[in-house]
Amino acid sequence: MKPILPILFTLITTLGLPAQKFLQMEKYGSPKVKKFYIGDELTYKIKDYPDDWTTATIEDLLIEDNIIVFSNRTVRLEDIIAIRKDRRLPLAVANSLYTFGLTWGVLSLLDGLTGNPLKWSAATVPATAFTIGFLAKRIFKHRNYRMGKRRWLRMLEVVSAPPIH
Repeated sequence: MKPILPILFTLITTLGLPAQKFLQMEKYGSPKVKKFYIGDELTYKIKDYPDDWTTATIEDLLIEDNIIVFSNRTVRLEDIIAIRKDRRLPLAVANSLYTFGLTWGVLSLLDGLTGNPLKWSAATVPATAFTIGFLAKRIFKHRNYRMGKRRWLRMLEVVSAPPIH
């Protein structure tokens, strides 16, 4: 009786598990993939409008028809020519440089209030930190991936099946 209860419990709890659908971007020769799930925001270009980036939230994936359902439109997988992903590191670097520049400037001004003469470094170091932070955020903010022979999109559905004993 004891071995039957865990098996019965496992079967009952896994019967109602839904499948997980996702969009996967693959690169030839690389095991690394980038996954986009339902509910994720996707920025893309399509063949009909090759100069315009469109950002929308993935509502559903129709795997049989290779169609991505967004909140305001549907797009065939073959029509996507590029995907843009935001990078987090440049934003973190920019914020750190802004904090550093602000701290340097405030401490330099406080040092000037104590009777020490202000130097050019009180202005140039914060200005340089702000400039480098701003440029890092603007230049390295996005990474664009073009679809073609070496990179492609694929829809997958992972179904959790109950274990077979």
